[in-house]
Amino acid sequence: GRSWSLERFSAHMIEPQIQPLIGYPKAWSPGTGGVVQGEVVQVLINSPADFDKYRGKLKGKIVLPQAERAVRMLEGNIVLKMGEKEIKEAESTPIPAAGGAGPRFPTPAVPVAQLNKFYLDEGVIAVLDRGADSDLSAGGSDMSWMAQRVDGGTVFVGAGGSRDPNAAPVPVQITLAVEHYNRMIRILQKGVPVKVEIDLRVKFHDEGGTPNGFNIVAEIPGTDPKLKDEIVLIGGHFDSWHAGTGATDNATGSAA
Repeated sequence: GRSWSLERFSAHMIEPQIQPLIGYPKAWSPGTGGVVQGEVVQVLINSPADFDKYRGKLKGKIVLPQAERAVRMLEGNIVLKMGEKEIKEAESTPIPAAGGAGPRFPTPAVPVAQLNKFYLDEGVIAVLDRGADSDLSAGGSDMSWMAQRVDGGTVFVGAGGSRDPNAAPVPVQITLAVEHYNRMIRILQKGVPVKVEIDLRVKFHDEGGTPNGFNIVAEIPGTDPKLKDEIVLIGGHFDSWHAGTGATDNATGSAA
């Protein structure tokens, strides 16, 4: 499908005072077309009935679509350490049947596509979020352990648009470090106006005759003459993400 690359990004709160904002644009987000500025407003749409509260009020605004989230002290597991208990669980946890593990993300009360269309129809400049509502990440493989996310400037950013060139358009979408997001909410709650400046430049790469994706193939030939006609085939999912280096996501995972 259509690929996407980030060329430049910066964001600053410029009123009531200057503050550089830590964040990353969501993958496949459109760009701003240059430096843009807008008044920041909190928009909480939790049901279809909430649309009417904001209709006609968002043109030229920058939207904060979530409530403030608590930032806890680091008191949980930060890094998975496989002790005897965790190893025993990993060895005994049954592998779920295909499609039996349930959805990875909860279904929102209002469909994301409906929200995006509303923001575009209303003339919103950008949507700034702070990531997930929880500060915990599941260990994966249907095991019970959870790790606490490190909130001190670490940004957990996903995709905002689609690699499908025929997908519906989306607004500019950026994920901020949770405390920078929280601070703007607190300022607004005191009745003080907030203004933000954003410069986001991206490039979309449409697939032509040659696909954007490619395979990496390596071979280590065996030396035992009795096994020369046999192979061990290992497959890995090799990709990368704009918010991290290619080494950390996903080269190390593929190597492991």
